[in-house]
Amino acid sequence: GMIVGSVFVSIDEKMSVKSYFRLGTVLILFQVFFHALSNLFAGFALKQMNAFTFMFWGDLSAAIMALSIIPFVGVRKLNVSFSQVKPLFMGSFFSVIAASSLFTAFQTNVTISSTLSLLTSPVVLLFTVLASTVRPELLEHHSGKVYTMRTIGVTVILLSSIVLSLSKV
Repeated sequence: GMIVGSVFVSIDEKMSVKSYFRLGTVLILFQVFFHALSNLFAGFALKQMNAFTFMFWGDLSAAIMALSIIPFVGVRKLNVSFSQVKPLFMGSFFSVIAASSLFTAFQTNVTISSTLSLLTSPVVLLFTVLASTVRPELLEHHSGKVYTMRTIGVTVILLSSIVLSLSKV
């Protein structure tokens, strides 16, 4: 269901079957796979420590890994202005709240918590539509038909995640 929903979410006027099989799609599938592994290992770690200790050590190791790419990318490509980075501070603030909630939930049950965390899609869709009334550039310009298909896709993903969270694995 989630895969079918993801196809509907990505539909636009110019889409063909070939356009779904691009590098970006493959990279997203890699992200999903590695995110699932990350959640699994987070569950293992959270059996031994609390969510905040987990976040501290996880963020510290992520910072070390991020710094280790500098020799490969080069310092010049990392040079940005404060105005370019400013939105990341708010994003990071909300990300810490979300991660704290998620990892605390993982201490109870990784499978259900991970599945319910997939409910991000409909919330992002709703926030984007609401925010586009103030900042229209947030919304892509497509026909009502495209947005109807995307809403159906998000609904299928939502229902699939609910079914998965309620099923006994």
